[in-house]
Amino acid sequence: MILVKVNILAPDMGLMFWTLLIFLILLALLRKFAWKPIVSALKQREESIEKALNEARTAREEIENLKLENDKILTQAKLERDAMLRQAKELGDSIINQAKENAQKEGKHILSETRALVKKEKEQAMLELKNEIGDLVIKTASKVIRQELTGTDQQKKIIEESLKNFPTKNYVRLQSHKTICPCITRKCKPT
Repeated sequence: MILVKVNILAPDMGLMFWTLLIFLILLALLRKFAWKPIVSALKQREESIEKALNEARTAREEIENLKLENDKILTQAKLERDAMLRQAKELGDSIINQAKENAQKEGKHILSETRALVKKEKEQAMLELKNEIGDLVIKTASKVIRQELTGTDQQKKIIEESLKNFPTKNYVRLQSHKTICPCITRKCKPT
């Protein structure tokens, strides 16, 4: 066996030639079979990344536009809600005020009708009372005339009898101390 001393670090022209030749053949094969697919794959990848970036920008712009539009819609909805609430409050206040006014008018009307009715009933009772007193006076006068009066005792007795027959239970005294009929809804008939 022959041992050759090889120095790995020393340049050898044959080795360099073969290394360079293999490298060029490998480069030609890679260029023909691998380089184009790798470059086209890289180009497609670059285009898809660019497309994704453009879509992301477009989506971001659309989202911002939608946010602005949403904010506008929310602002408009709040304004409409506030306007509706204000309008409902004004309508409620006007209904309440109108109801108060109607109630006051109706109350005044009922009060005036009641006063007129009371006044009418009072006048009617006073008229009936006057008629009753007039009848009583006529009856008393006729009794006095019929009987011959011989003294003041007999006159007092006749007057007291007439007053006993006077229907005082159907009449009351008011604060004005005028005697009227207590019946407001019906006419009193002397008893």
